[in-house]
Amino acid sequence: MTGTISIREARLDEVETVVMLRVRMAEENDGQPLSPALVAATQRWLRENTERGIMRSWLAYDGDTLTGTVSVRIRDSSPREHDLAGKEAYVHNLFVEPAYRSRGIGRALMQTLLDWCQANGFARIALRASTMGRPLYEKLGFAADRGMAYRGKD
Repeated sequence: MTGTISIREARLDEVETVVMLRVRMAEENDGQPLSPALVAATQRWLRENTERGIMRSWLAYDGDTLTGTVSVRIRDSSPREHDLAGKEAYVHNLFVEPAYRSRGIGRALMQTLLDWCQANGFARIALRASTMGRPLYEKLGFAADRGMAYRGKD
């Protein structure tokens, strides 16, 4: 990581900045632009969840240059033996600008998020890993579980 990287929590008036980076991540992963309707729905969803206090986002900067973001949303989940409250932190949109990758920024963003989760009592943390992100998540202690997603029948 360069010596000038700073990370801070995004303010509500910066939701559009977080959305912009989330859209860039999705377009990079999917290889095509998102529809304007999906961008607008994403912006509305992120703002509403941030206003409700169940979503937090962090922004990384190199000086004044925005370099990346990560978000977490707290969601209901069934109680488990080590988590009787039934809450789970779900990681959304870890994204680092291509020119800033492999400098430790993604790790620093994730560590900030993990520290926040620990300080706020969220022991269960889940995410969907891209192929690019999987090695980082594994180094941070994430492991594949038995989860599956329904994609419909062919």
